[in-house]
Amino acid sequence: MPSLHKLWIRIMFIAIISLLLFSQEQESLPQKPYTIEAYPTTVLSKNTFPELPNISYEEIIKFAKNASKETGVRPEFLAAIISQESSEGKNVGSCFLFDPKLFGSGVGINLFSGTFTSKIMKPDRDVEPFFKIMEELDRSPFFTPVSCPMKTGWGGAMGPMQIIPSTWILVKDRTAIALRKKMVDPWVPEDAFMAAAIHLKDLGADHGKVSSERTAACKYFSGKPCGEKKLILTKKTKHGKRIYKKAYVENPIIAQYGDSVMKKMRYFQKIFHPPVVLDIKAKQKTRNTHKK
Repeated sequence: MPSLHKLWIRIMFIAIISLLLFSQEQESLPQKPYTIEAYPTTVLSKNTFPELPNISYEEIIKFAKNASKETGVRPEFLAAIISQESSEGKNVGSCFLFDPKLFGSGVGINLFSGTFTSKIMKPDRDVEPFFKIMEELDRSPFFTPVSCPMKTGWGGAMGPMQIIPSTWILVKDRTAIALRKKMVDPWVPEDAFMAAAIHLKDLGADHGKVSSERTAACKYFSGKPCGEKKLILTKKTKHGKRIYKKAYVENPIIAQYGDSVMKKMRYFQKIFHPPVVLDIKAKQKTRNTHKK
């Protein structure tokens, strides 16, 4: 990931280009309908950039266990989610939303690739909630990094747990109550862990079963269930023999996400529940003492 200084240079470059384009074209272009009054009219706020999280394994264990006590969602599962979503907070997104008044709702740019896209954030679901969140945090919505869209779907997820704005609106009050805070922030790791745990509990991950956790992971990622592997015909031999294999037919990308989370969870289980190593010498000494 480039340094913060280089990132700021790119941000300011895009801002200058955007303002120049707007000043040149606003007189010639007809005004687009603009109905949502929640969008701010200023580009910069007092706090224009969130502090990027640098989360240690000790903090992951601490925050995951705390969120687990509150929600019943297993801590190793929460650790697997943050590992899958942001590589333990190392990648919280490199896309930025443009002002809807200038370029249309949901349009933005990927700063690292330099590509413009209309799928930075889903307009009818997340844009308005995102602006409300930024207003509460006194942060610029145009200079706050969010996730970039994948090959399918939309971007716009926030912070180390990559929570989409509309979901954050649903869980932020419960998150604040659970943490006994007046205000919570999706970029603060402790807040993000608790919010994700509350949402995953709503999705059924508090049952402690691998099947329910996998389903919750897929819904966390896409809002849809994982789907199951089915037998599909791969080829026919010259003698008419049919060869089949098991593969995900429905939602393969979503199912692969769920499988990846469960694989990571097995890794974190060893961290949260290390195997008990018996001291053979101490055990033999205890036996000899009992014999006497």
